[in-house]
Amino acid sequence: MTMEDWSGLTPEEIRARVAAAREPALRRFLESYGATILPEETLEQAVRRVQLVVFGVIRHAAETALPNETFEQSMSRVLARRN
Repeated sequence: MTMEDWSGLTPEEIRARVAAAREPALRRFLESYGATILPEETLEQAVRRVQLVVFGVIRHAAETALPNETFEQSMSRVLARRN
């Protein structure tokens, strides 16, 4: 693998290159959850929205776990109620 020389780039050019490199991974993340980008929403906003939902479900499962229930069982119970 060769390293690109970014030493002569402006901060805007660097941000554009980083964003272009991240885009495929962010799109795969959304696809893995069956999510789409809403109208007037950026790719980053869509990813953040999905992350908040996922983390909210995880938090809810942890907070409402029943005695002797594994985390997997708690997640399954919470997800079953959401569907």
